[in-house]
Amino acid sequence: MAEDITFRNYRPGDEQGVVELLRDAFGEWPKLDIVCSRVDYWRWKYTGSPFSDTGEMVVVAEDADKIIGVCSMNVYPVQLGGESALFSYAGDHAVSKEYRGRGLSGRLIEENRVNRDKLGIKYTYFVTQNPILVKSYDKRYHVFPVPIINMVRIDDVELQLSKIPMEYEWLMKTGYKALQYANRVMNRPTGLYGGLEIESTREFPLEVDELYRAQGRMGFMVNNSRDYLNWRFCDPRAGPYRIFLAWDGDRLVGYVVSRVNRFIEDYHIGYIVDLLALPGEKGAVEFLLESALAEMDQQGINIVLSMIPKGHRYEPCYAGQGFVDSRKNLHLYTNLNTWGEEAKLEVLNPDQVHFNFGSIDSLPVNYPNI
Repeated sequence: MAEDITFRNYRPGDEQGVVELLRDAFGEWPKLDIVCSRVDYWRWKYTGSPFSDTGEMVVVAEDADKIIGVCSMNVYPVQLGGESALFSYAGDHAVSKEYRGRGLSGRLIEENRVNRDKLGIKYTYFVTQNPILVKSYDKRYHVFPVPIINMVRIDDVELQLSKIPMEYEWLMKTGYKALQYANRVMNRPTGLYGGLEIESTREFPLEVDELYRAQGRMGFMVNNSRDYLNWRFCDPRAGPYRIFLAWDGDRLVGYVVSRVNRFIEDYHIGYIVDLLALPGEKGAVEFLLESALAEMDQQGINIVLSMIPKGHRYEPCYAGQGFVDSRKNLHLYTNLNTWGEEAKLEVLNPDQVHFNFGSIDSLPVNYPNI
């Protein structure tokens, strides 16, 4: 490693250099349609959170005043085994192409581990779809014990395959439609919506804190407080999220967050990003899904993606709306094995886990290559 490469914590003013690095490393960044500059999006993501507002979990590598590496993390309070714990989430991590293979990536991680220790953050979670990293991480880290499945709803399979080709297209064409039909037949929505009313909003109300508390003892769930949700989904810099609330009189019984990503100009992709309802309110889950999907249908969205723990009570509600399990599981890891606390997750049932696209920092744009 060249001796003139320095590693240091983020300082205001680094944003432009970091964004240029990320765009060079990933081909484009972020792979989202945003309404602000990329620099402002980065500031929202790493210096705008109610839990991490100074970029204290961002480390850069610098060579002659040029940023050539970055390791960025977010900080979230998470319910772990019914107790609150601070987690870091591994976000954007990149090294300039001409500097790869020189140990910079590992050094950036180590430097950020020092920051994590200073802040008293014991735990981290992260995802990857890189097959080389999956093989390595399966040995080194704790694989999340509840599979996180990718659910997909496609209206026109031929159109999907023309936009994003895949292997075994004939199997996709025949198998997908058969499974979708069977799912809809076996999981027909109840239609038991009673006096529920759906409201579209641009800001989460105070009642959402009570909705979060009403989930009870959760095994793994990011603290979906009002402050967190309004930062994550309502700040204009985050992008065009849509929020629907389900009310029973003056009682908030659930919400859904959706988004249409127009990053691919001629093929927009829809997402159910977050969905939460009071325990036992299956009708609210169905009504919320129905409402979000109806809006995307009006926009002509052909494919909608979502993530959910396999076996979760919401899974039949998705199936009833035409979603199928894509068989593309998320590779989710934690460092709990480092602390000997794997037992807090090993006994989980899927209903104790709240994990979806809102729990990570990206939305896939090249399905089926999630």
